[in-house]
Amino acid sequence: MTTEIWAHRGASRQAPENTLPAFARAIEIGADGVEFDVQLTRDGQLAVIHDETVDRTSDGTGRVVDFTLSQLREFNASARFEGGFERTDIPTLDEVLDLLAPSPMSVNIELKNSVIAYPGLEERVIEKISEFSLGGRVVLSSFSQESVQRLKSLQDSAGNAGLFELAALFEVPLWRPFDKAIEPDPLAAAKSAQPGAFSELGDLFSVLSWRPVPRTVELGAQAVHPPAPTVWNSRYVRKAHEAGLKIRPWVADLNRTLAKLISWGCDAVFTNVPDVALRLRDDIARR
Repeated sequence: MTTEIWAHRGASRQAPENTLPAFARAIEIGADGVEFDVQLTRDGQLAVIHDETVDRTSDGTGRVVDFTLSQLREFNASARFEGGFERTDIPTLDEVLDLLAPSPMSVNIELKNSVIAYPGLEERVIEKISEFSLGGRVVLSSFSQESVQRLKSLQDSAGNAGLFELAALFEVPLWRPFDKAIEPDPLAAAKSAQPGAFSELGDLFSVLSWRPVPRTVELGAQAVHPPAPTVWNSRYVRKAHEAGLKIRPWVADLNRTLAKLISWGCDAVFTNVPDVALRLRDDIARR
């Protein structure tokens, strides 16, 4: 099998992350897929942005959920881009899907609802997938266990068959999960390590990352998206495949990491440098 190269938040080293220029560049490069994040604005619009605040990626400050879409449009989404870039807006989900729909790319939409719940986000995103006729090309993912369970229920309902694949996202472990000397309750340990880091949803996958493959199976998802640093060997990949899951680690930018994940047969790899990853994959195939 050929490991696919998925552009993480678009070609985010060449253009500001999660913007139309970044996605357009990913298409030009020839990435096999693209990943991006979606949240709800104060007036219920679907905005494509990673952080719960606009501070890191724009010239604004404040939470996405506290702004209307028109207010978000006042911010420059390229203001923090290293090396400078022309002004660009925080895009809507409609704008991104309109750009991607004509391409053959796979589309991974991450629902950013592990910190802010955003009631109804799952239904809204699924409606857009159907509206843009993207059935069979979309992967929906979330760090929120409740959201994955909700998505699974919606996936199994009439009318949504084959519309999207469901993936469970996992955080980097907050403790050394495979050290047998560390046995305490992982949830308690994680909360102790990062006080206040857990939302009312509670079940962030970071506290379950010591068993991502079986947990993904329990949730009924079809793919597991673990952090690249936790995929230590080919056995991890083999175990995922034996469980009937696709495995797509995130995020790998270094050549040595990309080379390992590709040679181990991961179904796809998320990367900020899809151009580099594509060349490396071709080099490995020629060996």
